[in-house]
Amino acid sequence: MRMLVVSGYPAWEKVPKGLMPSFHLFGVHELVDHYEPYGDSIRGIFKKEILDGGYVDFFLWQSGKQHIASQVRKLMKKSREYDVIYDQLNRCSIFLGALKKVGLFKSNLVTVMHHPPYDIQLAVSDSDAYIFFNENYKLLAAKAEPRKIDHYFVNEWRPDMEWYQKIYEASDIKSEDTFYIDTGKSRRDRKTLMQAAENTKIRVDYAGEYNGQDGWARPYEVDLKDDIAMIKRIMKYKAEIIPVAMSRKKKIGPLGITSFMDCLGLGIPVIASDNVCFADDIVKNGLGMLYKTGDEASLSSVMKYLMEDVSFYETCRRNISHYNEKYGNEYSQVFEGILKGIFKIE
Repeated sequence: MRMLVVSGYPAWEKVPKGLMPSFHLFGVHELVDHYEPYGDSIRGIFKKEILDGGYVDFFLWQSGKQHIASQVRKLMKKSREYDVIYDQLNRCSIFLGALKKVGLFKSNLVTVMHHPPYDIQLAVSDSDAYIFFNENYKLLAAKAEPRKIDHYFVNEWRPDMEWYQKIYEASDIKSEDTFYIDTGKSRRDRKTLMQAAENTKIRVDYAGEYNGQDGWARPYEVDLKDDIAMIKRIMKYKAEIIPVAMSRKKKIGPLGITSFMDCLGLGIPVIASDNVCFADDIVKNGLGMLYKTGDEASLSSVMKYLMEDVSFYETCRRNISHYNEKYGNEYSQVFEGILKGIFKIE
């Protein structure tokens, strides 16, 4: 099998070197035996026993409307060299899928669907497989376009436990006095977080542009491109808060999910707004607590509870360990199964 991965950030430069967890390659890394130099980039050589061997190359999609037409033309030309185009961030699929719909794009197209609603894309373009982060997203697609339901698959992100364990074992980290940390920036509800910290007199450190010295909610300067440095920082804290802002959409995309993977990988309980896509996982598996999105009183309450109830906190940590043991290898196996289904490989 010849695969071309399309993504908006070059995870393939970091994952093979152990600088980034493998879920950022959306199931591909686990299929690769080794990587080789290939032009200005690298090529992943698939394991011979998987998908009849083959290789995977990588294409970095540049953001900005001015780049769309030229990149679509490049991908149309390059697609003749590949059996499948794997669009991991849903950057090119609406364009290539529209061409596929009218018979001008011949390669198989696999698309990871991130941010609903999906109605327009499902109507105007075609992919051979659509991958969703959870069952609820898949149901939204099924409602929008039920005729494509056989092409819908769920493949939930799982933490790269080997990666987290290596960092943990190689680090000598001293715990901070601060209990909570917030590591993300995308659509974070800083206002509610700050209000809850001031109200409870519980300090929270959050990702910012400088190192703050005042208040109960304090920013820290961080380079979000350095995944290992961020993990070492998280290890100093007891729990993480993922406060995603309220949205007018009925359902938001997978905001905060990388922070959630960090919590699972490090065995750290999590507090999250109840609008995140992994909210059901937190509740059903006892991985932490939810608060009502945008509600300062609700966030204050759960912050106090998780910090003060030692027994509950330790139960959450044990539940995270059980959760990782139960679901650890499922992610790459599901993706491999999707590909085998498309290509009818036994």
